[in-house]
Amino acid sequence: MGILRRERLAYFLTHESEEINLLHDRVIARCLQLSLLALQRQGMGSPPVPFALLLFGSGGRREQSLVSDQDHGLVYELPIQSEPEQIRQIHDYFRELAAVFVAGLEEAGYPPCHGNVVCTNERWRRPLDSWKRELNGWHDDPTWENMRHLLMVSDARCIAGDLHLFQQFSFHLHHLIQKQPLLTDRLISNTLHHRVPLGWFGHIYKEVRGKYQGAVNIKNGLYLPLVNSVRLWALVNGASATSTLERLRFLEERAIWPKALCQEVSQHFRFAQSLRLLACSQWHDDDYVSNSYVSADSLTKESRRLLRNAMRTALDLQKKTAQLASQSSLLSHETRMLP
Repeated sequence: MGILRRERLAYFLTHESEEINLLHDRVIARCLQLSLLALQRQGMGSPPVPFALLLFGSGGRREQSLVSDQDHGLVYELPIQSEPEQIRQIHDYFRELAAVFVAGLEEAGYPPCHGNVVCTNERWRRPLDSWKRELNGWHDDPTWENMRHLLMVSDARCIAGDLHLFQQFSFHLHHLIQKQPLLTDRLISNTLHHRVPLGWFGHIYKEVRGKYQGAVNIKNGLYLPLVNSVRLWALVNGASATSTLERLRFLEERAIWPKALCQEVSQHFRFAQSLRLLACSQWHDDDYVSNSYVSADSLTKESRRLLRNAMRTALDLQKKTAQLASQSSLLSHETRMLP
């Protein structure tokens, strides 16, 4: 593929992805607006305190495909001096808002995520101080599950509500990640969780049985390995950006990764996004999981070549990311040796 053709394809895919995610943002924000109006009609009035709606996952990264599920949370601010009854009413308001909002999104075609990461779940709907305590708890008890949660909320983006409230949430989160270099070791196991299905001599492993026989899991086998490696490198180096392309620009501008590597990963990432769009057109079963799979037979010879190259890069990034553990241990040791 010539340089000019690649540049045109990259521009087209980036533009299409931006348009799709802008549409998702508008639908989600409109659904929240209608939910607030519904509560007013029920006699519950307007939000009693400032709040922010946070998108996690691909929504937080502005990387949703045509079909997407729900990954979100709510943060709100409790008055410094409040009576117990006032606090109860505030909690009740946001519990009802969450219920109406999630039901509305589901009606609009966004199924709740399988992990129940939605604001109807109290874990993902909290006052700011409670969120900070929860983040501290994940940080202080770095189990695999807690590190998964920490990485997930690092993709958080405020789509509606009080931006200052979200900024306090984000600042606290990134401060926790930066203050403990050894935390990187724990984050790496989550980052490298997804296996790239590429074998010796460039053989791409396909599903051998079941509904997706002959298909390749593009989301778990390519997209997430790229996204997760870029995210961890950006986070441990102090980036607050959430989208993968913004994080790559950060790594390039700070000379953390060579410019050539950042550009290569950007191209492979865009290609992975194009395959995710293709997946949406191949299955007609209303099963959200289907949008992760692409039939190998539907790929041209050139697309299979690009897929192999992208998977090789994803494997190289995973090896590079695994080395962060030794680097963070060295940094921790040097810090302890300072007077």
